[in-house]
Amino acid sequence: MGESELQKFLDLVRDPYRDQFNQQSILASIASSIATSAIIFLAWCLIRPHNSIVYAPKLRHLGEKHAPPRMEPGLFAWWKPLWNSKEQDLVDKIGVDATLFLRVLRMCRNMMGILGLLGVVLVIPVNVLISKKNSWAGAPTDPLILMTPRMVWGEAIWSQVVVAWVFDAIIVYMLWVNYKAVAKLRQGYFESPEYQVALSSRTLMVGLFTYQFLHILILMNYKGYGCSSLPPLR
Repeated sequence: MGESELQKFLDLVRDPYRDQFNQQSILASIASSIATSAIIFLAWCLIRPHNSIVYAPKLRHLGEKHAPPRMEPGLFAWWKPLWNSKEQDLVDKIGVDATLFLRVLRMCRNMMGILGLLGVVLVIPVNVLISKKNSWAGAPTDPLILMTPRMVWGEAIWSQVVVAWVFDAIIVYMLWVNYKAVAKLRQGYFESPEYQVALSSRTLMVGLFTYQFLHILILMNYKGYGCSSLPPLR
């Protein structure tokens, strides 16, 4: 690494906001992302009604209890069953593991939505006001620069600290609420009749025992089934 490249790196570390943001490129990136997502979403809505083997294979092989709700072949017919589905129904339809996965995704969506809303409502206005107050002759006037904490210092920096603690409190609270819901969901699943009669629920793997102790466990197991034929101790 030459001296000029090293100096550029040190300047970037010292002031990562020195380079001007290209507002048009950022807006173009946002627009292209939204357009791509909309095209993929509409393509899925058009393809789904004509490919039930791919998007609804359980309708052909499972019973009424475990089969997903039937949907009309409309463009947005999936919205009503999705909106009316309850978490307990999802446990019966797709299993507890998939239900927990969807709950985690929903938690992340809600968390990012709340944090993003607070950032737009609280953080960005404070940064803009303080940046304009601390501006000087020749200071950057790009709106994207003003929304960052580049020109926020002094007592105003406490706003960043307070918001950071608020974000942490929101994250901890949502993790706690969802942890309680997950524990309740799993407990209800383990107490359900379907799990109680399942063969997998009566399977136990035991390891890291000495041979003598393992022999006692085998003896107790066979005794319950009326079998007294055991290999001798070594």
